[in-house]
Amino acid sequence: MGIYETVRRSTGPQVHTPTIGTRGMTEFGDEVRRLMTEQGLSARELARRSHWDASHLSKVLNGRKPVTRGLAAAVGDVLGAREALISLADDAISPGWNAPQTRVAAADIEAAREITRTFRSLDNKFGGAHAHSLAATYLDSTVIPMLRTGSYTETTGQELFSIAAQLAHLAAWTAYDMGDHRRAQRYFAKALELAAAAGDQGFGGEILAASSHHAIHLGNAARAAELARASQQVARKADIPALLAEACTLEAGSHALTGDGNACAASLSRAEEAFSRAETTDTPEWLGYFGEGYLAIRFAHCLRDLGDSEQARRYAQHAASLDPGMIRTRVFNTILVATTYADADPAQACSKGTEALTLAADLQSGRVTRYVTDLEQRLRKRHASETVVKQFRQYATETLGART
Repeated sequence: MGIYETVRRSTGPQVHTPTIGTRGMTEFGDEVRRLMTEQGLSARELARRSHWDASHLSKVLNGRKPVTRGLAAAVGDVLGAREALISLADDAISPGWNAPQTRVAAADIEAAREITRTFRSLDNKFGGAHAHSLAATYLDSTVIPMLRTGSYTETTGQELFSIAAQLAHLAAWTAYDMGDHRRAQRYFAKALELAAAAGDQGFGGEILAASSHHAIHLGNAARAAELARASQQVARKADIPALLAEACTLEAGSHALTGDGNACAASLSRAEEAFSRAETTDTPEWLGYFGEGYLAIRFAHCLRDLGDSEQARRYAQHAASLDPGMIRTRVFNTILVATTYADADPAQACSKGTEALTLAADLQSGRVTRYVTDLEQRLRKRHASETVVKQFRQYATETLGART
């Protein structure tokens, strides 16, 4: 049973939490430690799997903090002893003293939603290194505690879980942008759990699509295709054509990695068909970035990876309709155009590369560095002796080095 089922048991009109008896606390801590030893599980790993702060859990096990039914249930799910640990937690509760809980109101939900929008905007404008710690800290220190200890209705709880899923997704995406791929994968997994707890099927599909994008970046074509197809299934069930289009372009990207032009073309055709059915009014806010310009970029990436530079350039140049606030995406697209010139026109490739570096002046993004490095490698492969290439490589080194 996930975190949502644990929390929703305490939702509704209840606004009090009982205090804890010392003897019951000792029995609870002793039993948890016994089970941890049997299963070879560390306290840190138990905290991670049960989605509780490691420091707080340690204090509970040592009797310095009160245990709650929610914590007992979450830990019990991990250790395979849910009912037994809940029973010990119940035994530890002594009636007679009540501490007020914090009521989660509509204003709290709207504030969390607006803060999440702000973090997303910062990521688009300034890169993952600026936004990651903001999103991750706000999720772990504010939103998750509201879910665990707040008092709220089931509807409010679902909204709060949905916001938490979006924050976890953003934390994953920004970690990916920074180049911290293990952390990205952990947050993608957490985001999926939270989206499931919220009953937000559509956003779960968006998380799968983002994970597919990440797998393409890492060169794992098989995993990327698997995740893209899973996202497509969700998109069809949730009836979100724009999400289906996105997932189809990602499957196409996985085929482009392996050089399978026919499979790639078939996926791109499905993406076009799905996008033709997408209505702006029916597209969720979290998918608002996926417009005609973004679709063109995905086509361009696939065609470039298949070796069709001319067609890739044509699609990339159609991406002028991108939201001006999507600075990082515009940088990526400009570098993409540069790579399409790398074989035949090094001067134009260097010109576009310089334009991209100028656009990226305020960005802190590991992916920008990787894209520029890829461009340099393409230029060096064919035109290493060209003066314009040497000058661009020197400029790129100085520019990117100044941001580290």
